[in-house]
Amino acid sequence: MAVLSCKKTDNVTGGDDGERKVYNEKWIVTVESGDQPATIIISNFKDIPKVGDPHPIDPQATLKRRSVEPTENRTVWILNTDYEYSVGEKADTSGGGGGGGMQVLEFSGGAWQEDYIMEQDQDGKPLINSATDKFEYMSTRSHPLFRITARSKDYLVNKYIYEVGSTNNSSWSILGLTFPKETLLFDDFSFKNLDFGWWEYSFTIKARMVSEPAPWSRNPLKGSKKRQEGENRTQGWRAFILDAGYRELDDKKALIPIIPKDENNQKTSTPVSSPWPLDGDGHALRREEFGDGVWLKFKEFPTTGFYKFRFNFDSLLTPDALKGIY
Repeated sequence: MAVLSCKKTDNVTGGDDGERKVYNEKWIVTVESGDQPATIIISNFKDIPKVGDPHPIDPQATLKRRSVEPTENRTVWILNTDYEYSVGEKADTSGGGGGGGMQVLEFSGGAWQEDYIMEQDQDGKPLINSATDKFEYMSTRSHPLFRITARSKDYLVNKYIYEVGSTNNSSWSILGLTFPKETLLFDDFSFKNLDFGWWEYSFTIKARMVSEPAPWSRNPLKGSKKRQEGENRTQGWRAFILDAGYRELDDKKALIPIIPKDENNQKTSTPVSSPWPLDGDGHALRREEFGDGVWLKFKEFPTTGFYKFRFNFDSLLTPDALKGIY
């Protein structure tokens, strides 16, 4: 099942009454034999306009609604698109409050737990034994999460489904709580069609705000950076990995085995048998330089603008209000 072509007709209606601009357009869509209207609605075909897209001539107007109607030819359908813009309308960059956006049916909070290797305590003291060797200690920490179920008359599946597994690319607020960039993960997305043209969307937003002392942090693409005294790192959904290994770079940038030095600062004859801390530039650290190590920062998840998740918390629906919808 697939869309084969999509062409806009010259049939454009609409108007401007001083308060609202409207553009109603029609498209001829050709599909494979036997396809249903849903094929068009959920299609990612490049020429099919998506809900939220700006109008090509008047970008202040965005696509609010789409509907499909049949023709005598079972492989040809008419796609109706309604673009609208209200004077004074502004983009909502927060997650809650105010009119507009999806109507929230259910909103709840909770926590999710993460197992991790604890390498230092909450005071920044490294976990070492009495002989100053590091040891591994598995611990568990909890992070907040939000579960949201909302409804809208806009079909938003193709707008949200490709964002699953993405983090916020800028700070984002919801019900007065503000989270730094890349500390929220959009997850567990599902949807279903209700009666009377409504769609219901459910998803989870997981927060991960790990703040730890970082004597040295390094992004491989931006070089090393030494922290200021008292500075912490907010790890979020980025991966911080200790720079360590079995080999280092020599003066000619060639990889050679790491051979530790003895108490007289003389190299021994035996290469290391466990990962040895590096300095962030490929060179082995001396024992007295170990400290908390050098941490490499990597981007684990793609990012997206959470501004598109617009919610109306001002009209949480009561059971009586839901009559006739389900």
